[in-house]
Amino acid sequence: MIREVFIRKMSDGSLIHHEKLTETPEIPVSELEKSFLVAAKNLNEGEIEHTDIVRYTFSYTHTGGLYFCMLFDRVSQKPERMESMSFLVSQVLEKYETGAVSEEDLRNVVLNVVRRIPVKIGFVGFGGVGKTTMLKLIRQEEVPLDYIPTIFGDRKPLAVPIGPYRVIVFDFAGQKRFMTAWDILIRGSEVIFVVTDSSPGNVEATKKEILPLVHTKAVYSKKFAIANKQDLPGALSPAEVGRILNLKTYGMIAIDPKNREKLLKIITEAVMA
Repeated sequence: MIREVFIRKMSDGSLIHHEKLTETPEIPVSELEKSFLVAAKNLNEGEIEHTDIVRYTFSYTHTGGLYFCMLFDRVSQKPERMESMSFLVSQVLEKYETGAVSEEDLRNVVLNVVRRIPVKIGFVGFGGVGKTTMLKLIRQEEVPLDYIPTIFGDRKPLAVPIGPYRVIVFDFAGQKRFMTAWDILIRGSEVIFVVTDSSPGNVEATKKEILPLVHTKAVYSKKFAIANKQDLPGALSPAEVGRILNLKTYGMIAIDPKNREKLLKIITEAVMA
């Protein structure tokens, strides 16, 4: 996902447009971006360079007398970054060819670029913990009361955007025979929710079998946990599940339609983190 976009004049570095889509508190974005303006002068016109810093990637280029810099989550794939940058450059230059360009024109271009590639969210957990139920809940579909296993995986867009972003949610089949395929699916997920049914046995098994895979294959993804089925006897509290999994954990009762807004709020907080 794209976090910030900068457009400057190459001649004097003056800022033409800056779009800040979400906070990035771990790194000094503005200071780093200015250093890439200097680095961009060593690039051939139209050449795109990428620099990884912590869990983020700066992509930058210059062409037509303009410098472009985009800040992505590092989990974004290089083809996605290249496509986003190329589209941004082409759209901005096209605007300038037609005459005067307003701040609103540039903002609309940036938002169109942001919406082209959706943010991918993965729900990972053993079978029967409620992953599919949560997907149906946020899509306002009929929530199943009986467990029907997901075969391999489910992929659906959210009907509503999260801030400026389009979002696609993946539900990975929880049967152990499918776990070897999870790494293919979770590598590109910007956000991963590890889902448990809040029972002590399931939480411990999740810690032992699922967390190592998530931490290994999704190094730069944002990771959270959902302690589902909080209404069942013996359910561990979200705080207890969070302590065991060492992840920020949200409590949920996914079969209750009244929790749809709560789940959307959780997803929004995770995407914008």
